[in-house]
Order: sequence, then structure tokens, then C-alpha cells
Amino acid sequence: MNFMKFVNKVLEVKGNLLKVSFSVNGKTFETFIPDDEQWGAVKDILINREYEYLPEFELYNFKGGTVIDAGAHVGLFSLVASNFADKVISIEAHPVNYKLLEINIIKNNVKNVIPLNRALVGVKRSVRICEGNHSGGHSILHSGEGYTVKPITLEEIVKEYGKVDLLKIDIEGAEFEIFENSDIEILRRIDKIVGEIHLSLGDFKRLKEILEEAKFSVKAFHPPLVRNYTGNVLINVIGFRKFKLIRSIIYTLSRALNLKDKSLLILFAWRERK
Repeated sequence: MNFMKFVNKVLEVKGNLLKVSFSVNGKTFETFIPDDEQWGAVKDILINREYEYLPEFELYNFKGGTVIDAGAHVGLFSLVASNFADKVISIEAHPVNYKLLEINIIKNNVKNVIPLNRALVGVKRSVRICEGNHSGGHSILHSGEGYTVKPITLEEIVKEYGKVDLLKIDIEGAEFEIFENSDIEILRRIDKIVGEIHLSLGDFKRLKEILEEAKFSVKAFHPPLVRNYTGNVLINVIGFRKFKLIRSIIYTLSRALNLKDKSLLILFAWRERK
């Protein structure tokens, strides 16, 4: 039994919807997620807060700005960002995840999140989103059963919504295509980029070169990323006692043994505002 199968068995993952309630500085959100993403979305976004690992990337810093959430899944990151950003463009290609994204936006009466059922691509073309082995792993790079979905490029997003303060990107390997095909001038209209980089699916050295050509400073870390959060935003996941206990045990062991996921990098890229 591999690690994820073990964790999912302990967490009693059965392919059902799970209600996740959390608060952001005291404001409560109630959401529905596929139960196979407890160890992904809930842990990474709400507890570890891996996309906010560097203080400059804390969502509090983007008050009044525009945040793009590419690979939004069911919208946990988008909902947190909605507390601070002027608008959040929430892009999700998979139709089931997208429907849950819409439900979570409506259920929480959030007015500044704009959902788009699109696949972010580097080159405009016909696109199919194919099933992954969990609800957060669907990808336009997979083959097999899937759904035709409308594409959208980074250039189209920037032209439609203007300068981007933060681009969060988690699109299961398609990130390489995005940056390899995006015009430098489009990238220069983005202040900060954070996201997962799937190392088996592209050349990170080349990706880093592209970002540096667009005048970004770049840092990247293998997950898990855990730090003692002392920032301006308190996120509290309500309940989930068994989940939190399991996470605490596993991450204590991970830190003690210095275990890292070498198949992934969490990218942080930023340009100083003039």
C-alpha cells in the first residue's frame, strides 16, 4: 500500500462529498470538496498554507488587487483570497470541480470571485481535460476519458482583467507550456507568481530562465512547506480532529527525517514594484 492509499484509508475516503468549514479572521466559510482532497487542498491551502510560505506571498498583501487562481479545484484558495483581493479570477477546467466551485461561491455569498470553466493553455487549441487518479489530479496532459473544455491563454486573461497582482497556478504539469509560450510583456504585467511545478513534465531550469528574463526573482522549494505562521491572517479549519492529528504525526516525522517530495517544487517568483 502506497503512502496516499494509506492516508486515504485512515481518513476513510470513499469518493463522497465532504463538508469543510473554516474561518478567515473570524469570517466563516462552508464548502463542499471531494473527500479525496482532504490531504491535498485542505492541508496545503488551509493548514500548511504552502502558497503563502514566503511572507511576501501572504494573501493579506494583495488587498485591493487582482488574483488569478489557475487550477482552482473547488475554490478554497479563491475563497480565502476573496477576503483581500478586489477580484479573484478562478479558473477550473474539470466540469465536476467547476460545478462545486460555483456552489461554494454561491453558498458563501462571495461577490468578487469570477469563475471560469476554462483550461489555461500556452497555445490556443482544442483541449480535453482527462481524469487523474484523484479529483485534484485531472490534467490536459493525460490521455483517456475526459471532457472537451474551452481554452484560455494568459494573454487573454491579462487583456481582459488588467494587471495581475498574484498568479497562483496548479495545473498538473501544463505550467511549462504556459510560461514557454507567454510573451515577456504579458509576464511583466504580473507582479507575483506562486504554484506547483511538476518536475517530471518539463524543464524547470528553462522555466526559471524565462521568468528571470521577465525580471522576476525566483525561489523554489520541495514540499512539504511548513512554518510557524505569524502573519496577519488567521485561518482555522473547524473540526477535522483526526485529520489534524494524522497530519501532525506525519509532519513531525517528515521534519525529523528531512523528507521532501522531490517530484514537486513550490515556485515563488516576484518583481519589485516600481
